[in-house]
Amino acid sequence: MLRIGEELKPGQNIGELGGTGRSTGPHLHIEITTSKIPEGVPREYYDVISVDSKGKPNQFRINPAYFMKEMAGKVSIGAQS
Repeated sequence: MLRIGEELKPGQNIGELGGTGRSTGPHLHIEITTSKIPEGVPREYYDVISVDSKGKPNQFRINPAYFMKEMAGKVSIGAQS
């Protein structure tokens, strides 16, 4: 399982599907943040979430829709029972 601050490696398990509360089915919440401008990610797919004392962006959040779009077809959900 991926933990906060850990670097993501190809094929690495990032979490588990599940359902709690009022969800309509199994799902996984993800958030991808970085301290550098995301390379190769179109500007419309990331937001500035923090700036330094001089107003310079220093934290960015990549939209999960971009992550899922890029990962479509490359992700497996493990063995089915």
